[in-house]
Amino acid sequence: MELRHSNFILFLATFSIFWANSVFAQTLPDERDSQPPTGPMPFVQSIELLDVSGEFVDASFEFFPVGSSGAHLSLATGQIDEIVRDPRDPQPPMTGKPNQILWWDLDLKVTVSPNDIDTATGRPREPVMLAIDKDVINQTRFHWTDFHMTLGMRRPDGSFMESDEFDFLFFKDDPPPMEKQGLFENPPMKDEPVAPDNLWWFWNPGKGFPGVKPGDLAIFWMGIQIPPHKFENGMARFVLREHASIPEPATLALLASSGIALLLRRRLV
Repeated sequence: MELRHSNFILFLATFSIFWANSVFAQTLPDERDSQPPTGPMPFVQSIELLDVSGEFVDASFEFFPVGSSGAHLSLATGQIDEIVRDPRDPQPPMTGKPNQILWWDLDLKVTVSPNDIDTATGRPREPVMLAIDKDVINQTRFHWTDFHMTLGMRRPDGSFMESDEFDFLFFKDDPPPMEKQGLFENPPMKDEPVAPDNLWWFWNPGKGFPGVKPGDLAIFWMGIQIPPHKFENGMARFVLREHASIPEPATLALLASSGIALLLRRRLV
């Protein structure tokens, strides 16, 4: 009888632990549950471009604080001008993306006004929102058929760690991300309908979106939200990874022989 009673108690304890873990997993906060800030938006004191990976990318940067003529939709704005050339040495393909031809990282730092920092934590009291405007000139020999952006952070060893749905670092829907020159279709594809960490722009020649040919300029606008827990002493760092692709050889041959665009909205990487 005592053994049966002990087994029953053990069963109840095991079930309780399993149930609690299941409920916790189902209710773990993620970016889809992100709520609008309830207090004043923290004032962004500066945005800086710290590093650009890849010797084939030349980048210049300018910061526009809120209220200045270059600020995008009343947000502190970082303007990045990039010239992308052919790399001297072939890049290793990114994992799972054999058609990738070019990829590079932009490391950025955001500093918030001391007046908006909780002195007990060194972090802003509300999420920080900013805009990034990017002018990208294709000086490679390749015709870019898509352009991708991924948000992430640096691990302690310096490697890239892609943002996920639980860290609350994401691209904003307001202002909506867009390519301003009409080279890619808008809006871009997203990995999540709300609070995405990845944006994918694709060409569609049949609808008048030709992609980025050698010598062309693409202009991108996007908003980014950075959560308070990413800040230390009022500063946060994040990485914007970019990559572009060209058509597969069979697709290029088909275009050359037909002279028309055919069903080219497909994900190439």
